[in-house]
Amino acid sequence: MKETTDDSAAEASGRNAGRESGASSRAFARFRNTLAAVGLSLTAVVAIEQIEFTTTSPVARRLFETQDMPVLLLSAALLIVLAALGPSSDWMRWAGRSVRLDRLVLALPILAAGAVIALGTKIVAFDYALTRDEAMAEFDAKIIASGHLLAPVPSQWRPFADALQPEYLLPVPGHVAWASSYLPGNAAIRAVLGLVVPGALVNAILAVAALVALLGVARQLWPQQRMAWTVAVVLAASSSQLLFMAMTPYAMSAHLALNLIWFWLFLRGTPSAHVLAVGVGFLATGLHQLIFHPLFVAPFLLQLLIERRWRLSCFYIASYAAICVFWIAYWQLLLTSAGIAPEAAGAVGSSYLVSRISALLVNFSFSGIETMTQNLLRFAAWQNPLLLALFVPGFAAAWRSGGTQRSLAGGIVLTLVVMFILLPFQDYGWGYRYVHGLLGNAALLAALGWMSLTAAMTKADRTWASSILAASTAVAVLVLVPVHASQMRAQIAPYANAQAAIASDRADAVVVYSIEIYYGNDLVRNDPALTNKPLTFDIRFLDEAMVRDLCSRYRVRLFGGEDAARYGIGVNDPAGHPDYARLRLLRTMIEAPACRGSRHD
Repeated sequence: MKETTDDSAAEASGRNAGRESGASSRAFARFRNTLAAVGLSLTAVVAIEQIEFTTTSPVARRLFETQDMPVLLLSAALLIVLAALGPSSDWMRWAGRSVRLDRLVLALPILAAGAVIALGTKIVAFDYALTRDEAMAEFDAKIIASGHLLAPVPSQWRPFADALQPEYLLPVPGHVAWASSYLPGNAAIRAVLGLVVPGALVNAILAVAALVALLGVARQLWPQQRMAWTVAVVLAASSSQLLFMAMTPYAMSAHLALNLIWFWLFLRGTPSAHVLAVGVGFLATGLHQLIFHPLFVAPFLLQLLIERRWRLSCFYIASYAAICVFWIAYWQLLLTSAGIAPEAAGAVGSSYLVSRISALLVNFSFSGIETMTQNLLRFAAWQNPLLLALFVPGFAAAWRSGGTQRSLAGGIVLTLVVMFILLPFQDYGWGYRYVHGLLGNAALLAALGWMSLTAAMTKADRTWASSILAASTAVAVLVLVPVHASQMRAQIAPYANAQAAIASDRADAVVVYSIEIYYGNDLVRNDPALTNKPLTFDIRFLDEAMVRDLCSRYRVRLFGGEDAARYGIGVNDPAGHPDYARLRLLRTMIEAPACRGSRHD
């Protein structure tokens, strides 16, 4: 009888083992098929995009062809190769063991990312604000560091205000003072942290804070799934977009950090945590553009309504309504507090925001789909390749599961839809910067994809899956990061070197002949207190009287296309500019000996 019982138990155990083995085999195959499918799909999309003849955004197209396409094909090839490899490789087994060193794996990526960003800000990005967006963040940070929100413009320079700061200025009546037209949160963070650490370290601190918050969120969502924590942190920390965007003064690193800190507090669920989350949301909404953080938050608030958590819903909805009203009125409040007449200050109230949004809506076109496709391909090119493969099943699993996980997916969808309608063109960015604040969402969804693909695997098969993570991360860190560093350095170096040459010029004023220089307006940089020498001017905003005034008081030099070309900056044919004749006359006046020699050493 005992033998019969033992035989039955052994038979049942064998059946269970067989079922587990079968389930693991199916999960193993699904993981490999996912890698292969994403790799092949990525290759197909790149091929289709390459033969597309319409170009709605020349900049996006050029970046796709020169920077992103080679990386995307490499990432696709990696995923296909990893799908084809079996689990018996010595490298795979070693890599799988290395990933299971949980504590080290959770600490190392965060610390390494911070170190790479700190070093790269100087070595790769030259600690230089390439675009006007970045320059204005530094401009505002200097104003805030001086203890003010607006900087007074000396009366003699008010007629020259547009030439001294040609873009993104708040329209202050009479140019009596200036600040950028961006909200001040990012600049305030840079100003405050800049009091205690070098400016080059500010975004490194923000990136580390984002990764720590990401780990905290993952632990809140999946308390028993240590490998999911590892996947989320490793994929985010090895993202070239996270690393290289943090080497710039863009507000996007602050968006990522504050979004994740907000979510971490939201998940804690205590009254004090919710109050703190609203405080974080206040700063996040006012970082630079009003729209980004509310798009991240909106799906979570909708989920509260779906779950009929009425009191908490009312608390958050009322809080964010007040936050948005404050930041919409911010510019008007700022000017009023500075003594600007209320009727003049009213010009930058709610009507100012409405006019800016209306201008974007007027330019809406369905042809922006191609630009959005290129943006998403750029996003893909600047990620760990495995994130792309895990994101697909993770997104599907999150959508099915609902709750906060669906909210993570919803934030991505909502942001993409809104940006397609309002502003599909991102101009320059290291990756797709308009979704940078959602990198944490993507990493968490990838971790969810990991769990859905590996849940039924045996220990041996999970080791193989871990080795895939290690292999993909090794390629991301050892291959993609150096490639992207080279791309970033090559793009920034010409402008950084040209700017350094302008700043060291012995003239009193340098007029940039911007219509002849590719993004020449970005070379016009001045301190908000106008203490820099030489002062720089954009020729587009000068007239004959202004040029005569400058030439009568200062030694003036023109920085034109030939100067820019010496530093590797592209040049344009200025003859096609609608104001060419007038600007050409101004150039002739500036280059005349009487102007260039009006002051002596």
